[in-house]
Amino acid sequence: FNTIQAWGRIPVGKIVQLSVQVPYHFHNRELTTGRQEISGLGDITLLGFYTIAQTVNDTSVYAHTLQIGGGVKAPTGKYKADNNGSVNPSFQVGTGSWDYIAAAEYVLRRKSLGLNTMVNYVVKTTNDKEYRFGNQFNYAATFFYVIEQPKLTIVPQAGIAGEVYDANKQFGEALPDTAGRALFGKAGVEAGLGKFSLGVNGMLPISQNLTGGRVEANYRWSVNFNYSL
Repeated sequence: FNTIQAWGRIPVGKIVQLSVQVPYHFHNRELTTGRQEISGLGDITLLGFYTIAQTVNDTSVYAHTLQIGGGVKAPTGKYKADNNGSVNPSFQVGTGSWDYIAAAEYVLRRKSLGLNTMVNYVVKTTNDKEYRFGNQFNYAATFFYVIEQPKLTIVPQAGIAGEVYDANKQFGEALPDTAGRALFGKAGVEAGLGKFSLGVNGMLPISQNLTGGRVEANYRWSVNFNYSL
């Protein structure tokens, strides 16, 4: 599974932020009948975040920020119904459904050391092929350390991330061996120079039980490049 994603977060006033994520997927897998490949625009996600708590006193020992938000994932990616009965029905570039997201993020920092935590829950709906992917719960906790130089800021980070999937449904009936969970350890580093930043992150599975053990998650890695307006 491979994804290139363009994203942006736009502040609206001091306490509201809007976020958009536009993915492009290109997946491949090896079958007994040969190699299968799919690619295309994925499902676009729109999110809004509201800051409900933030440290404003510079003399505080701890600084913290709490944001809550929600949004929607639009079915802009192509969904192929003929993959429903395969070992991994998630081998798609889109779900074909409108999905709804609730999210929260909390950042705690003391001087250079900090902790970033996030949770989100995705409620998925039935697409026009009468297939519904299971609701999904995601969580993560990441420790980070900010190293500030005159022109360069380096932020090493490490933590965990998890995913929990409910069973998929077809024609209203739950499908066997489609629920699952996975827990990953992750580490990475980000570097910022002026308005530009570059990050590299890797993830390795700690424990997992996906599709009744028929699918095994492997390592993941990502590279991100950002520009702040």
